[in-house]
Amino acid sequence: MTRQPRLFVLVLLAGACVSSPLARTAPRPTAATAAPSGPSTAGPWAMRPSTAPQNVLVSTQAVVTITGDPATRVDSLRSTLDASYAQLPGNVRRLDGRLAAFQVASGAGTPTSVAGLTLPARFSVELGGTAAGFRLPTASNVCSDPSLSVMQGLYDAWTLLPDTLGLRTEWVDTVQTISCRDRVPMKGTGVRRFRVARADVENGRVVVTIERKAKTRLAGEGEQFGEHVIIDGQGESTVRYALDVQSARWLRASGASTLELSFKSKIRNQRVRQESQISVSWTP
Repeated sequence: MTRQPRLFVLVLLAGACVSSPLARTAPRPTAATAAPSGPSTAGPWAMRPSTAPQNVLVSTQAVVTITGDPATRVDSLRSTLDASYAQLPGNVRRLDGRLAAFQVASGAGTPTSVAGLTLPARFSVELGGTAAGFRLPTASNVCSDPSLSVMQGLYDAWTLLPDTLGLRTEWVDTVQTISCRDRVPMKGTGVRRFRVARADVENGRVVVTIERKAKTRLAGEGEQFGEHVIIDGQGESTVRYALDVQSARWLRASGASTLELSFKSKIRNQRVRQESQISVSWTP
C-alpha cells in the first residue's frame, strides 16, 4: 500500500516547518490513517486443514470418438459422482470416505448405475509423499469391482495444500491411477502443477483462484475377448479451483480434459479420443 510512505513524507515536512525560525506556529494535527476495511486479498494465508466431513459432487460431460476397425463412431457420455470424505485428525495426508452414488448416461439416455457397483463403497486415499493413491479399494480387484475405476474421478477433488499460500504460489504433486477398460487393467501417472492466480472477496470471505494443469500417461496390457491387447495413452487437463482460505476448504472447480488411447492387437487397431468438461462442487 502507498499510504504509509505518503504519511511519512507529510510528517517530515511538518517537522521542518516547526523547526524553522520564521514560523513558530504549532503543527497541525495529522489525520488518523483509516484502517483497511474488509478482509485482505494480499496474502499470505496460513492453511489449517479442516477435519470436518465434506461432500463433493463431480459432474462430467464427454464426447468419445473411436476410430479404426470396423469404422468411426462418436458417442456422448455424462456422469455424476457423489461422495463424502474427511481428513483424519493428526494425519492430513489421509482421506477416508464413501462413494454414495454414481450414474452414467449415453447420449440422451436415462442415467443408470454401473453393473456390479455396490453402494455405498468405502475408500481410503493417501495424499502427498511420493504420490497420491488409493489404499482402498485394492488394485488387485480393479477389473472385478468397478468401484475403483469409478473413484478415479475423485482425484479432481483432492490435493495436499502447502502450509502457506500466497499470490503466485506454485506446487506440484503426482497421482497414481488404476482403472479397468474392457477387462484390461490400466495404470497411469499424472503430474499436476498448481498456481495461485488471484484472490477476491466473496460474501465477506477471501476466495483464491488456483489454476491446475496436468499431464497423464496411461498403459495397460491383458486379454480381451481372446485377444492380447496393449493399451497406451496420454491426457491433459486444465482446471480452475476456488478455495476459501480462512477455512482451507474447496468451494468449486471447473475445467476441461482430453484423453488419447490406442488399443492394439494382432487383428485390430483402434484409437479413442475423449474430450471432457468437468465440474466439481463441495458442500459442508
